[in-house]
Amino acid sequence: MTSKETYGITKFDEQRYSQMIVDFILNNPGCTAEFIMKNELEKAEEEREIGRRRLFTILKKLKRKKVIMDKKSHKKARNKMFYVREDNPLYTVSKELKEFEELYPSLLKKVKGELEGWQSGKRLLKPKYSQYHGEPLYVAYELIFDTTLFLFDTMRLYMLRLAMVWSRTIEDKYTKELLNFTIFSKLYQMQIKISETVGDVTLGGQNAFISSVVTELDEIKERIQDALSRLDRYEIKKEIEPISNFVLKIISTEMARQRILSQSSTYKWKINPNDIEGLADGMAEDYTTRPSIQNDLDSIMSTEFDQMRGNKSIFDKLDRIFFSCILFCHFSY
Repeated sequence: MTSKETYGITKFDEQRYSQMIVDFILNNPGCTAEFIMKNELEKAEEEREIGRRRLFTILKKLKRKKVIMDKKSHKKARNKMFYVREDNPLYTVSKELKEFEELYPSLLKKVKGELEGWQSGKRLLKPKYSQYHGEPLYVAYELIFDTTLFLFDTMRLYMLRLAMVWSRTIEDKYTKELLNFTIFSKLYQMQIKISETVGDVTLGGQNAFISSVVTELDEIKERIQDALSRLDRYEIKKEIEPISNFVLKIISTEMARQRILSQSSTYKWKINPNDIEGLADGMAEDYTTRPSIQNDLDSIMSTEFDQMRGNKSIFDKLDRIFFSCILFCHFSY
């Protein structure tokens, strides 16, 4: 085999190759190093990453760290058969994530089918109860949001266990690092799967996947405000409030980006005065016709009005004074 591998690899690459090998052994219990190598050789040349020397180096380390074990089919057998050790955390977590990877796509496909059917004139699933009272566009947003919530809560579940349980109960540093890498990479792949499945659905002239983010932002905002209220009982408001304000500022900025996107079909990484002017005009126009705009205003008003001082030249350019004040205070920091 002609291999382009170099032997001084980064820690990230080592973890990535190790995870690939662990996954392969988990899916092919009892496989040999030669079988792993044969599978690598069957890939297109530009996709090959693991050469013989690298493979045996990683197998040796995985065995030493008690992630995998080897057996011989009989005493005189030349090749050893590899298995992921069932008493290693990587075995349990990899099995859990594999099951989730197999179950979740069917839900995504069902949701996409419903949304595409609605696009073509079919009736959207009628919910038994919805805070949006059956308004089709918002029911669609709710459908996407609640579907992606399964992934977000699965992420949270693993983050909690990583940070608060496994960081204290798993002693081996290598195992903890590889476990952490495996979880993040697997969940990242599921994020890609969501985007590939429902990310291109357009409803009402807007990307439904992107527009549904506003619902999630509102949920995060409420959770943070609830947490701040509870923590205030323990006299640590001074310490927690700057963190809360930081996250709420990110949320309000993203809400503004979403509104600009809905108006201009452009996602703005940098929001400039012209964007603020257009956004202010749009919010002023919507205020009397869409009660939900008040939620956007509540979020954007979370920053200090002091930041407006000294920037009267930009401030005077805005047609809608009230909304411009709110937006300018947020984006001029």
